[in-house]
Amino acid sequence: MSASTENVDEKRIVASVRAGANLVHAKPLFSHDSRFLFCCAETLIKVYSTASGECVHDLKGHTDTTTGLVINSLNKLQLLSSSLDQTVIFWDYADCVLLKKIRLQGPLHGIWSRPGEQDKVQLLQQSGKAYDLVHCDLLTTSKGEAVTSITDITRVSKDPRCSAVGCKGKFVTAVKGSMLYVKSTLKSSKVKKYSFPDLTCVACHPVDYCIATGTDSGKIILWWSFLGDQSHVVKTTLHWHALPVLDLTFTTEGSYLLSGGHECVLVKWQYNSEYRDFRPRLGAPLCHVTISPDNLLYATSHHDNVIHLLSSNFSVVQVFQGLTKTNLIDKQNGYPAGLNFDPRSKALVLNGKPGHLQFYSVHSDKQLYNLDIVCQNYISAENVKRPLDVTEVVKAEFNSTGSWLATVEYWDNKVMTPELRLKFWLYNSETQRYTLNTTVEVPHDKKVTCLRFRPDDFSGIDEDPMVVTTSLDGKFKIWSNMDDTNIYRANTRWSCESVGFYHDQPAGTCSFTADGSLLGVAFGTSITLWDPDNNVLRETMRSQQGQIVFMEFGKMSCSQYLVTTTKSNVTVWNLITCAVVWSASLKTTHLVADPLSDIMAVFGENRGLFVFKPSNPTYVYSQRNIGDDIEGAAFIPQQNKSSIEQGGQLSWQSESQLYWMTENQDLMTLTREADEETTLKQIPVKINLPQTPFSVLLSSERKRGFEPTEHKDLDSKVYTTAAQFTAQLLETASHVQAPVTSLCHTFINSLLIRDDAHSGEERKDEDDGDASDEEENVTNSDSDSDMEVDNKEEAVAKNNETTKGKADIQKIEGKGDTQKIVEQVDLCEIPNLDWYSAGLKT
Repeated sequence: MSASTENVDEKRIVASVRAGANLVHAKPLFSHDSRFLFCCAETLIKVYSTASGECVHDLKGHTDTTTGLVINSLNKLQLLSSSLDQTVIFWDYADCVLLKKIRLQGPLHGIWSRPGEQDKVQLLQQSGKAYDLVHCDLLTTSKGEAVTSITDITRVSKDPRCSAVGCKGKFVTAVKGSMLYVKSTLKSSKVKKYSFPDLTCVACHPVDYCIATGTDSGKIILWWSFLGDQSHVVKTTLHWHALPVLDLTFTTEGSYLLSGGHECVLVKWQYNSEYRDFRPRLGAPLCHVTISPDNLLYATSHHDNVIHLLSSNFSVVQVFQGLTKTNLIDKQNGYPAGLNFDPRSKALVLNGKPGHLQFYSVHSDKQLYNLDIVCQNYISAENVKRPLDVTEVVKAEFNSTGSWLATVEYWDNKVMTPELRLKFWLYNSETQRYTLNTTVEVPHDKKVTCLRFRPDDFSGIDEDPMVVTTSLDGKFKIWSNMDDTNIYRANTRWSCESVGFYHDQPAGTCSFTADGSLLGVAFGTSITLWDPDNNVLRETMRSQQGQIVFMEFGKMSCSQYLVTTTKSNVTVWNLITCAVVWSASLKTTHLVADPLSDIMAVFGENRGLFVFKPSNPTYVYSQRNIGDDIEGAAFIPQQNKSSIEQGGQLSWQSESQLYWMTENQDLMTLTREADEETTLKQIPVKINLPQTPFSVLLSSERKRGFEPTEHKDLDSKVYTTAAQFTAQLLETASHVQAPVTSLCHTFINSLLIRDDAHSGEERKDEDDGDASDEEENVTNSDSDSDMEVDNKEEAVAKNNETTKGKADIQKIEGKGDTQKIVEQVDLCEIPNLDWYSAGLKT
């Protein structure tokens, strides 16, 4: 490939992390009123609402990974965060304001408050290759002022779970290996040292001189009398866990102790008692446990990047789900099923928990749901460093409309016979989920290498879908959907329609043309083209550069081309002449095609990205060193196509945006630096308070006070129709309504004719008609007043006659011949009307 003349944008293009931030590397924190949960997410701090479960906003200020959070003991509305960038930031999290940033000497791995000394904080600070527990005065330090830290315990573990502050800040403690270190903060004293095998974490009682430590064997050791003579120390053992204890936390008053580990179970121990309670089957090992200040909510962080919000009775209230991290121990690829796009939910689909597919929205950075493919319970391994061999989803593919999903699952423990299954899932519009339609046991004799759907554009509205699977057994199979209706139900099922092979070579990757009329299958260095409807071999081509690894047919204007890659070469073939159009020497790891355009992208081993069109050897865009090694890539259709600048460096992403997964399990994409800042725009917290009668009255008075005086009509009145009044009456709760006697006057007024409008029109007509006779109006004022008195007497007489019998008041709309009765009420049915009859107007 050769370079092209590119338009140089003023904004630099960067490879940024779009999703996949680790939410569980640090312990989350509740706000003082338990309304928000703060989570460290790489360099950001995410603020979640505990009521709705939504991310309210992100706090951006650190330049490196955030490691700890604590509430300011002098101001409960402020948050303190520590980071590896050697800074502590003071936040006003309600208004998203960075108040103050203080720089210290060395990266910070944790932060705690000291209740006994509210102006000081405890820090886990790195000094060279060692880690020390230090304390300093940050809460009263001004911006730019030098900070002096005092060391408490030296050479501790870098894990914040191995350090704690206890008994209202009267002592600090840390564990490392088989040693427990304790130091009193009330007076200058030496560090006490105690030994116990394989300590993993520590927690301190908030009001009592008690320390709880977890061990690799699953035991929890409670320590007392540790500040005195070492011979007088008292220890108590609590044992339920069979695997290492990963975290311990006391409740606010210290009445309970919570523990979690690899068993995926939250254990609640009663202090100074043998009583315990459990919350099992949380899905993944627990790495952090946090308790709200009111003891009503528990937050458990899990290894699969999930935070569960539990109530005090262990029911799940909310789930804060990031991009699920897969277990990469003894695995070469954490996402064997690759990155796929679901046309229905517009989500990215990839491997998640063992045996699951996760549907992740890249636009909202939120996981939609998990689909259990293998239907097997998660079993914790006895040896944490060697997890059990579980059935894994190795292939997944959607058809063009998203109505069908095909998956391949594989299990092999290198001892027994491997298990291989092909499953077809049909989307159920009622449940909004994929349901299992067909299961095929052992579809091939060896591992499946590729799985593809034929594009639905060729066969109409997916009435006759087709799937092709290739395998190392040297065969490819074509699967079709057939009718399986009987007298009991209407159903369809999948079955093998035909089998193909070529020279007994293992079948590799495969692909369909855009119209589905041609199927390409790679057998070693040979490229074979087949008619999928008749399974007839049409043409063969041979690569001179080695075994074919990836294969993609061109689309749109490049539909006559075929792109193949080997480990060291990219080749473009002309399907009409079956000849090589152009070839480039490039070590490739992945090839991905945009389904909505003629763009393709190649990732190289030197961490380079090359974007091109098959019709032209000149690449459209390239970038070196985009990050870590690539595990998979996919094009996701744009949600807002108008936001893509035409003619810029990223104009090739006008239809779809390229995403790729790194070996560190970060989902990345190409953005401009300004666009990245826009996506992280801070939005103030909106507090929705419940509406009360006083708040309604106060808001109306405030609005009335802000009305411009020049637009005020002093004669205007606010009228409520009978329908509006009835709706308000029914929508208001009965226990907050005013007495019925006070509502009668308002209800009667709502039934009456809006008299001011008619009187206003009469006044206008009188003004227009008598504008030239002002003198006559003055002389006839006495006669007018007499007429008004007579009219009032007639009105009162008519009203008295009306109240004696069954008379009706009619609300009339319109004038003249267009008058229409819209409401009619029997006045005799309204009690206590005598007091109002004297002033009634008809």
